[in-house]
Amino acid sequence: MKFLFVLLVTLSLLYADRDGGPYLGLGYASSTYEDDSLYSELKEEREEAPLFYAGAYINKHLSVEFTYADLGTYEIADTQEEDISAYHISILAHYPLWDDKIDLYAKFGVGELSLKSASKSGFTYVYGVGTAYRFNHYLALRVAYERYNFSYELSNEEALNTQIYDMIVDTLYGAFEVQF
Repeated sequence: MKFLFVLLVTLSLLYADRDGGPYLGLGYASSTYEDDSLYSELKEEREEAPLFYAGAYINKHLSVEFTYADLGTYEIADTQEEDISAYHISILAHYPLWDDKIDLYAKFGVGELSLKSASKSGFTYVYGVGTAYRFNHYLALRVAYERYNFSYELSNEEALNTQIYDMIVDTLYGAFEVQF
């Protein structure tokens, strides 16, 4: 996974279009956690946390992006919490409007999601849609929705009974993006 990330980012930077190039973004997200009834009592289903992303435009219709997102700390019971974070690499398909001032995009990616209380990490799919308003050539404001799909396998010690939970984290965020 790390090799693939380094290769994609390097190729993206080398072959970036003159109208494109690398960019960085910093934002704040509101996430909702659906645990597929893994926990008997999930007290807090919504959290807010920061996220960071870096990417490169290959041309004005395609970009590659790496994202780190702290998806929040959810209160499960009075004494237990679930801290969720993820990092992923994504491909974004862009559709610019009005002389490239508005950018609509769709996103698909794969990555790793960590559940800290269970000390587990696993594969996640990420997909979403968003829009960005470009103030000038270097600065944009992005508003987006992303969904993380991942499975958690819980088995007893004798491995006679295995339960698979399909969980979802929905994220809505706003971010400022700087393009170089």
